[in-house]
Amino acid sequence: SQRGLLHVYAQSLYRLGETRLADEMYRRLLLVGGSDEDEVHVDVDEREDSLSNALANRTANYTSGSLLVYGGERDSECWLEEDSIILDLLQEYSIGITNDGEEKMDDEDEKVMLQNYDLAYNLATFLLVSSEARPPSVVKQAKELLIHAEKSALTILDTDSNENEESKDDENGGVDAETRKKLQQKKEKQLKQQKELAEQEAGPIRANLAFSNILLGGEENETEALKTYLTMVTKAAKSGKGASTIGTQANLLATASNNLAVLRDGKESVFDVLKRIPVTSSLSVSEDQNSGGGGGAAAVPLVAATPQQVRTALFNRALQLAKMGNSNGCLETLGVLRASLLISSRGDGNCISGAASVSIGGGTASKKNSAKSKKKKGSGSTTAGGAGEDASGKGSSVENDDVPTAKPSSEMEVIAWNARADWLESELLRLLSQGSKTEKKHMDLVNKAIKTLDE
Repeated sequence: SQRGLLHVYAQSLYRLGETRLADEMYRRLLLVGGSDEDEVHVDVDEREDSLSNALANRTANYTSGSLLVYGGERDSECWLEEDSIILDLLQEYSIGITNDGEEKMDDEDEKVMLQNYDLAYNLATFLLVSSEARPPSVVKQAKELLIHAEKSALTILDTDSNENEESKDDENGGVDAETRKKLQQKKEKQLKQQKELAEQEAGPIRANLAFSNILLGGEENETEALKTYLTMVTKAAKSGKGASTIGTQANLLATASNNLAVLRDGKESVFDVLKRIPVTSSLSVSEDQNSGGGGGAAAVPLVAATPQQVRTALFNRALQLAKMGNSNGCLETLGVLRASLLISSRGDGNCISGAASVSIGGGTASKKNSAKSKKKKGSGSTTAGGAGEDASGKGSSVENDDVPTAKPSSEMEVIAWNARADWLESELLRLLSQGSKTEKKHMDLVNKAIKTLDE
């Protein structure tokens, strides 16, 4: 059908990194002409799945601050959050104020199981990555959504398994002892597989629960987040898979490692922190850590990554290299970051701070009660350019093969990310040129960035 093809087209745009076009396609699918009368003709399950995918698409390429400016197109930007299903879900998990002035979830004991926990997961994730443009209470609201999404995911999977097994037991009530033993062994094997599947489903949800704790701040929340990420990284190491993990689980491990680096920043050596930041490309950075050179290869590669995850990991990597005094490595990484801002798909010092944590990307396939469906969490036209300069003023080149795809959804966001890279480069030059004839050179970059943003 035509709608089926439009869904495929929207997914293809998402996979190619053309998230703004994908957003327009999902808007077309969900609004169906733009009237409330037309909306009733769209199946509820289809609407929820489309909303889940649209939220994942928004999350995948979000840039901090982009919600604060709408460029005169508020309707095209806000249609998703104004959908009736989204509004109802937010209302159900709204935060009220008690008589003591404390925030409290409304009707906590009356919450029902989330039948579409993917939708709740993707909505909560989008609220978290865009929390800088929202009231502080939204982070708590997103956390509550994730708590119930985890419970619902585990409960739904267990319910499906138990119902199927009870049905089989009834059908085979008159079998002999040997057959019943084999059936029991089969049941135990299926139960084990079911639990493993449940853990895989709950993993990304738990990771973003930890992300919400980072955003909430405070020693208790940060400690809880630290425990979650350490558990994920440790389990991967004990399993013997580590960097060889593929797909969603590899992305989960990389995100946990990056956020662990953010939490450990300043509490362990910059070399150890750098190792935790995922590698996004084949950067040719010196491996001589003892000399204060490059940070070597990170233990975890960033695979199946969204553009937002790639940009965050590259900037965090450049930040740590700057702290280490590795100017060449920092400038090279910034060069890769700038180049990645132009590609949407393949073929197309101690006073420095500001590391960013990253969430697991939203899913692109939603389900209700089917334990057989596989949830997808995160995924991943012009010539690469915009390389940075080293301390001597000599430009560093970046090969296309070294550049991951991380083009933002708008030119305004490209400018914002370039300004952020210019800030870090100027700070690096300031530290390196103190007392030298080039001491004012760093201000040229700052002034240029400010002028570009003003324009």
